[in-house]
Amino acid sequence: MIIFSVSREFKAALVAGLTAHGTDRLVLAGLGRVSRENSAAAIAAVIAAWPAEPDGRYRIALSDVAGYIVWRSFVCSEIALGRGKRDDVATYRAALGIETKAAYDYVAAVVKGSRMRPCSGRTWSDNTRWVVFSSKIEEPRARWSRSAWVARARAHKVLADAGLALPRQPTWKPIATALFDEPKRVEAPPVLSAEDDAALAALA
Repeated sequence: MIIFSVSREFKAALVAGLTAHGTDRLVLAGLGRVSRENSAAAIAAVIAAWPAEPDGRYRIALSDVAGYIVWRSFVCSEIALGRGKRDDVATYRAALGIETKAAYDYVAAVVKGSRMRPCSGRTWSDNTRWVVFSSKIEEPRARWSRSAWVARARAHKVLADAGLALPRQPTWKPIATALFDEPKRVEAPPVLSAEDDAALAALA
């Protein structure tokens, strides 16, 4: 389960993202066949109808697949507006009320067929790291520096062509998008029986 905790403004942004990008290749990559209840239109309808909590926020609980679709649609809409950078993930976490983690399986699914291995298990490959953390990775200066730069240039091109890095950037200035991250799943809260609920209400 993935739970978003958003303001009215960001609730509307989630619906807008689903409407504009919910069926994009980048949104559906690696999910397999998506059921009707997890279609972008169905999720958008659920979010639009979700009631507010007493504090005015909307705590929207979705299945894992639906949560990933919402996040990816939102990020794609941000990219279309010239935002959506990985450097902004902390801002998105705060606005959407979620925690995130590296999206290894998703990135591998997006670049499948490119002859590039973006990660090994739960670690980015060196060339992917250069795109994801470009401002924090040292320049190669050893004997194999030339081949390292060639591999980095190719990685940037593959990831940009796939939509994971911002397009039209200089070869040596990659900008990773927030799609390198994804929401963390949370455990579903226990469901109380009517008797348990009544007992807790009596205690209160």
